[in-house]
Amino acid sequence: MNRLDQFQQKIVDDEYKGGKCVLVHATAGSGKTHCIISKAVKLSETINPKQIVAIAFGNKAARELRERYKRMSGKGGIVCSTIHSLCYKLNKEYFGEKRTVLTESKAITQIKEIVEELIKEEKVDRDEIRPRDL
Repeated sequence: MNRLDQFQQKIVDDEYKGGKCVLVHATAGSGKTHCIISKAVKLSETINPKQIVAIAFGNKAARELRERYKRMSGKGGIVCSTIHSLCYKLNKEYFGEKRTVLTESKAITQIKEIVEELIKEEKVDRDEIRPRDL
């Protein structure tokens, strides 16, 4: 098991601001994942692991978080996800099929169509908003 440096140990021991959320950022190979997982293992001693969320930038990193947690704790249960995947799941859970996630180009197209409609209905002056500038 890798050792934590003094700053990482403070994160694990919750000595920074006493909050529930922790943001760990550092250079590659500095032990971020080990620090985050050590924190999750410690938290899971007092709370349900399903209440712990570890967010990574990519799917590979999220998988790595999940696997390391299982290896260090001997159990699974924490949510390890990308921010995009987590938001999509939460959106679907709370709003069901009523909501759709759009690509950037589709969102821009829809915004332009809405602005054009507002201009036609004279709710917006064409000089105020130009859809081609969106």
